[in-house]
Amino acid sequence: MKMFKGLEKRLAVLFVSIALVATLATALAGIYSARTLFSAYLEKNQSLQAQNWAATFAEYYQQNKGFSGIENTNRPIQRGRGYGRMMGGGGSSGFVLVQTDGLVLWDSSGMISGQRLGPEQLSGAVPVEVNGATVGLVVNTSHGLNGLGTLEQDFVSSLTYYALIIAIIIGLAAVGLGIIMARRIVRPIHTMSEAAHRLAGGDLDCSIPVQGSDEIRQLAEDFNLMSESLRKTQIMRRNLTADIAHELRTPLTILRANLDEMQAKARDADQVTIANLQDEVLRMSKLVKDMEILALAETGHLVINKKRVHLEGILNKLGPVLPELDSRGIILEVEIEPDLPDVLADPDRLLQVFLNLISNALAHSSEGSKITVKVTGKDDSVNVSVADQGGGILKEQMPYIFERFYRADSARSRREGGMGLGLAITRSLVEAHGGQIWVESKPGQGSVFSFTIPHQEA
Repeated sequence: MKMFKGLEKRLAVLFVSIALVATLATALAGIYSARTLFSAYLEKNQSLQAQNWAATFAEYYQQNKGFSGIENTNRPIQRGRGYGRMMGGGGSSGFVLVQTDGLVLWDSSGMISGQRLGPEQLSGAVPVEVNGATVGLVVNTSHGLNGLGTLEQDFVSSLTYYALIIAIIIGLAAVGLGIIMARRIVRPIHTMSEAAHRLAGGDLDCSIPVQGSDEIRQLAEDFNLMSESLRKTQIMRRNLTADIAHELRTPLTILRANLDEMQAKARDADQVTIANLQDEVLRMSKLVKDMEILALAETGHLVINKKRVHLEGILNKLGPVLPELDSRGIILEVEIEPDLPDVLADPDRLLQVFLNLISNALAHSSEGSKITVKVTGKDDSVNVSVADQGGGILKEQMPYIFERFYRADSARSRREGGMGLGLAITRSLVEAHGGQIWVESKPGQGSVFSFTIPHQEA
């Protein structure tokens, strides 16, 4: 896409610019530092040479009772003596001997002998002392890099040349690396953008490879997680529509068939028929009510009137399930830990949670079995568990057990097994109280549904 090609170019230009600026700055700083250090070295070396010249001229002055004839000296005058090794020959250019009044007596280059130097030129001169008296001055007329010989000049030129060559090589490498880095950064973003467009177009099965840096990998994982979540949501929405249609279709068909027969006078409107029709209307009303509770809970608009309640008082209101327990010979055992604190909850909603879980346990319990309700205290909440001795839940069914219209035992009819909304409503009500709900089960060993209710508002 053009947008990402433009981004790739901008990133490449940015990386290359930064690299070139850094390389140029480093090269210039290196050249400047090297020339500065080399200049300081020359200054120190020339200062030592000036001091040696001063010692040599002092020795000459003592041996010759003055500087008479020194202007004609351009080669070693006494071999083996210290001043003989210094005067004449290479390494002496730039040094002159002057009287204290500035008159040049001897010049290593022979160019300014007989001239007089000014005060500025005499600044920094090294005195020639004989018996404590200054008899002359040694002046360095070329300082630092200005007085370089051929070898020194070649060294500085080579240093500058190779520094520039290295800078150019590093700059070219930076250009290549900048382009490669820009492509590596933009490529996964481009891939993600294409996947996002497919996702927006309805392709919910699209995913992108998890690769690249840590941040890009995390972004790719989040994108794939979002895609998977949207896919599951779409499947749930389709299933929800189908399930609602299925749940409504049966009672509506029964109602229509009976009403048609009564209109055709094929059946009398006796009490039994009216009772059956009323049961179907009640089933539809309960479905609509349950769906309304789910919608309000999931959008955060379900009214929860919390207050301090003790769970023992709520468990004493389980009358609606007692007749079925008695008729099937199922024992309901309630174990409450003593001295439990009150919880902050809506008693009506919490009673509905208990009734839903016990009804679910009843639906999967055989005659003569036992259902156990345990209530224990925790640090910041109360823990409730409802255990049955039914057939248990398969491992692959566990992730969907709290989903709408899901029934682990698909062989059971809707009339016998309910509409599959009880556990979904239970989860929504528990979470609306700030609690958590989960299930533990093994095939053939029954199931244990547990939930927590906090002591106070989080």
